[in-house]
Amino acid sequence: MMKACSLSPEAAEAGARGDMDEKRTLPAPQRQRLYRLMCRIYEVLNSSDWRVRLTRLESDEAACRRYGIPVNSVGTIDEVLRETPEIVVDFRKDIIPILVHECLHVIYEDLPEEDILSLERFVIDHMTPLQAKRVLQLASCALV
Repeated sequence: MMKACSLSPEAAEAGARGDMDEKRTLPAPQRQRLYRLMCRIYEVLNSSDWRVRLTRLESDEAACRRYGIPVNSVGTIDEVLRETPEIVVDFRKDIIPILVHECLHVIYEDLPEEDILSLERFVIDHMTPLQAKRVLQLASCALV
């Protein structure tokens, strides 16, 4: 089931491709890889299965204990404490990289942290402003 403010298929497709007036700097295989990753990230944020919660995590020992994560964490996935799983983000930090990182954990649940960090860096380094805008639009629709 899609949320009321979900993107149309055409808008999601354009956002995943990163349609902009900018020149393409990535070779075709990497562009396709980025496109596939962005589509999967959009699917997580657009799904009714996941919500996004903004909170204070870093330097908040009680919040970190509640989510079972180390102090100074800036994001996590909470699949256990709630009926609807949540991506939890410290709103005082860089939200887009955290959202991308946590969505990648949802997509690739068994991938080691080092590989998630590598994928996150690839996405963040190459995403277009339109793709970043889509991530924020979908995340704002998923806020609780």
